[in-house]
This record gives sequence, C-alpha cells and structure tokens, in this order.
Amino acid sequence: MGELLEKDGEYKAVIITGVQSLRGVNGMGWEFASTANNEYSIQFHKEERASSVHVTERDFYFELGNGHTLSTQPSITSDAIVSTETY
Repeated sequence: MGELLEKDGEYKAVIITGVQSLRGVNGMGWEFASTANNEYSIQFHKEERASSVHVTERDFYFELGNGHTLSTQPSITSDAIVSTETY
C-alpha cells in the first residue's frame, strides 16, 4: 500500500506497507501508520462483507478501519473509507 502526498502543488507516492499476497488463503490483515502517524487496520478477504470495498481487477475485498484494532478485535469495526472511485 502507498500514500499519495501533496506539497506545494506537487505530488508523490510513498510506500507505507510491504508486499502481500492472498494466494492460498481466505484473508489477512495488518496494522500500519500513515506518514502523518495516523493509525489504521486493514483486512483483505475473498468474500464480501457489509463495509468492504470490492477490487474487481484482482477479485478481492478490503476494509480499512481507524486505529490499531486487529490485536484486540477479530474484525474491523470503524470504517475509515470515506468514498471510493473505480477508474
């Protein structure tokens, strides 16, 4: 995953997590921090859930939550996704 940063009208992408694969598993998740030190939890899975976003190009779903919650809760409970667009 990466983050798009803007400064003085110029943009750059910064990688903030490592490369992962869903091959051979039903799902996975991890916690990470943005470059501004905002904490998030993300889960990827192969089945749709109530607040998940479908990535049609790769045929999987993901959920993004506020805070580091995966160590205390089995699933994402606060949706950090404001909107999505497909290009």
